[in-house]
Amino acid sequence: MFKKIMVAIDGSEISMEALMEAKRIAASRETTMRIVYALPNQTRPDPQVGLKLLAHAKTAVGEGLEVETRMLQAEAQYGLTGIAEALADAANEWDADLVVVGTRIVAGWNVSS
Repeated sequence: MFKKIMVAIDGSEISMEALMEAKRIAASRETTMRIVYALPNQTRPDPQVGLKLLAHAKTAVGEGLEVETRMLQAEAQYGLTGIAEALADAANEWDADLVVVGTRIVAGWNVSS
């Protein structure tokens, strides 16, 4: 059913939980998992942070699955729009069957209500 699963991480605990859920889904199928980190468009972005997160995530998935990692570049200058666009573009370009993204409450937003 899902041959290509893309998982977006940001280093948060919830994104790692999402990664483990994607691993569970992928484990029962012949699936390729692509773990991505979107580098925010900042004055001085530090790609080393993303590279370390991707390496940690790949190690957390462990053996038994085909896992790729990719660093994405968010193009928008402000807010989360650039990150969302980078994730959507990467999912479309790779032809992902499933995109897994952890969510968390952003200051003042409660997505559960």
